[in-house]
Amino acid sequence: MGNQTTTPVVPRPAATVIIVRDDPFEVLLVLRSAASSFFPAAYVFPGGRVEEHDHSDRWLPLVEHHDLLTADERAFRIAAVRETHEEASILLADGLVPDTPGDGEVDGADGAPIPVPPAAPDAVAFQELIAEIGARLLLDEVVPYAHWITPEIAPKRFDTRFYLTRAPKGQLAQADAAETEHVRWMSPAEAVEMAMTGDLALPPPTFLSLKLLEQTSTVAEAIAAAKTRTIIPILPKTATGADGALRLIIPEEAGYGLTAYEIPKYSASAESRPRSPR
Repeated sequence: MGNQTTTPVVPRPAATVIIVRDDPFEVLLVLRSAASSFFPAAYVFPGGRVEEHDHSDRWLPLVEHHDLLTADERAFRIAAVRETHEEASILLADGLVPDTPGDGEVDGADGAPIPVPPAAPDAVAFQELIAEIGARLLLDEVVPYAHWITPEIAPKRFDTRFYLTRAPKGQLAQADAAETEHVRWMSPAEAVEMAMTGDLALPPPTFLSLKLLEQTSTVAEAIAAAKTRTIIPILPKTATGADGALRLIIPEEAGYGLTAYEIPKYSASAESRPRSPR
């Protein structure tokens, strides 16, 4: 038989949110279920697939400054907010409680975390939930950060928009015990160091996003830097070195300061059950 080529799987649109807080400067990571079909037992930013209903015009009265976004961009950001609520119990919305400006995972006025409604079972139910509680999604505070597309050799692929946002005041991050098993706050430098030593499982886009975050030291700095970055779609190529290590080849203009990234080996169990949440 002659040479055969396999048509790459069409990537599904997806969105993820990098949530950061100050004092100290930390980022939220969630542990994916060991049963997941995509990066099981790895730490990632909360996120997931864009669903058809995320494009619905029924969202228009329920999102801030929707007129500043294209329909597709609005859908990506809605999906990012919806999946963050589902996987980490954080709702990036206004109207949950009055007068809660600021950032960080801190107690509400009465000393307890601000109550957040339970995750909705699907995209339609999420939109209905937001309407029922009288909230509005803060899409203008979800800042574009990166755009990664899974390599063509992968059997499961996503076209993922990465966003950056400030942690809402008073909300307590919690895993959903289904798609995510644990949440933890870490400094970007700590997460990068643990990944480099094989003690923390991070997918390449997560690792490289944390490397970028290392260049800033506050939420304001990180958001300001994100707003000035030129974001291009990154579709990595893969190459195997003479040592057998798998490398991702990414364009220089992506702005990560490198063009080849060796995917570190790790023990999926090394940090699959952190000793204590933070």
